[in-house]
Amino acid sequence: MKSTLKHTLVYGLLAALLASVLALFAIPARAESVVPDDGTFVAENTVLGGTFDEFEAGTVFGNSSAASFQWGTNITYDDPAKVIDLDGNHVLELKQSSGKKRPYSSAFVFISNEFNVGDYMTVEFEYKLEVASMDPYAASALSQYEGRKDYGSTINFSFAPATGADHHIIALDGTDPATTTPGANPATWPVEWSEGANGAGWKKVSLTLEVNPGTLVANSIRWLMPVTPETDPNDRMLIDNVKIIKWIDTTVEDLSPELVDPDAALTFDTKNPADVTVKINTKGETLNTIRRGDANVNATAFTKTQEGEICTVVLSADYLATLEAGEHTFTANTLEGSVSFTITVGEGAGEEGGGCRGAAVGSMAGVAAVLLVAGGLCLTLRKKSAKRK
Repeated sequence: MKSTLKHTLVYGLLAALLASVLALFAIPARAESVVPDDGTFVAENTVLGGTFDEFEAGTVFGNSSAASFQWGTNITYDDPAKVIDLDGNHVLELKQSSGKKRPYSSAFVFISNEFNVGDYMTVEFEYKLEVASMDPYAASALSQYEGRKDYGSTINFSFAPATGADHHIIALDGTDPATTTPGANPATWPVEWSEGANGAGWKKVSLTLEVNPGTLVANSIRWLMPVTPETDPNDRMLIDNVKIIKWIDTTVEDLSPELVDPDAALTFDTKNPADVTVKINTKGETLNTIRRGDANVNATAFTKTQEGEICTVVLSADYLATLEAGEHTFTANTLEGSVSFTITVGEGAGEEGGGCRGAAVGSMAGVAAVLLVAGGLCLTLRKKSAKRK
C-alpha cells in the first residue's frame, strides 16, 4: 500500500513537472490581429472611386477613365466590369458581355503603394448576387472547363498578385460565409459580415489584417465571377462602397533629449580640477548647442561624441575653472527639445566626505538604537532577577 502510494506521488510529481516544462516551450495561439484600440489610430481610405459616383454610367473598366482611378479589368482574359445606374445609385456590375466567350467577368482596383509590412489594413465592400441558379457555379460544374481556378467556390474576392496564387480569398457564392481567409498567404484573418447599406440582398464584407510580405505581393484586390455556357447571361454580381483603409498611427514620439543618468551628481572641485562628463540620450537627433543661462557655451569649452543615440559631452576643466562657486545650470539643445543639468562648482565639491558623513550619521543612529534596545533588555533581565531573589 505504502509502495503504491509512493509511486503515485512520484508519478504525479513527474507529470506536474513535465507539464510545467512543456508549458514553457509551448507555442501560444496567435491572437487575431486587430487595430489597437488606444485612440491613436485614424482611418484613411486609399481607394478613389469606391462609390462609383465618380464614373459616368456605362463606363467600362479597361478604358482610360477607369484606369485614372486605378480601377480595371484584365480584358485579355475577362469580360470587363461596367458602371451602371441602379435606381439613381452608381454601382459596378460584373456580368457576361454580349457575344463574349471569356471565362470570367472581373474587376480590380490597385492597392496603394503607401502600405508597408506591419501596417494595419481594412478592406470593406458591399456586394449583391443576382443569379438564376447557383448550380453552374459549383466547383464540380466549373472543374470541367479548362483554365478554371477552383477554390471550392469561384465567385470570390481576393488579393490578386500579378502572377501566382491569390491571397486572402473570400467566397461570395451564398454558401456559409467564410470567417477566415484561405489562400496562398500563410496568415488568416477574421471576416465580418453584415447587411449592406444599399438595401435588400446587399451584404457588407469587412476584413482587417496586418500587412505581411505576402500581402504586398498582391498589387490589387479583385472580384471574380465565372462565365460558362451553363451560366445565365443575365446573371450578375453588383459591387459598391469599396474601401481600402490604411490605419495611421498618430502617436507623436517624444524625441526630446534625456540625461542617461539624471540622478548623477555633477561637480567641479576647484582644488582638484578635472573635466566633467555628461551623457545625453539625443534619440538620434544632433546636439546643436549648450547654453548656460541665456548665453551659448563656447564650442571650445566642450567636446561632444555621438555613438548611436548617446551623445557624450565633456566640459573642460579650464572652462569650469572660470565659473564662480555655486550651482550652474546648463541646457543641451536639439531640434526636438532640450534637457538641463546642473554642475556644482566649489572647493572640495564632490568630495566623498559629505556623503560619508551622512552615511556615518545614519550608521551611528542605528548603533544607538541597538544599544538602547540592548540596555532596555538588560534592565528588564535585572528586574526579573531581583524579583526571583
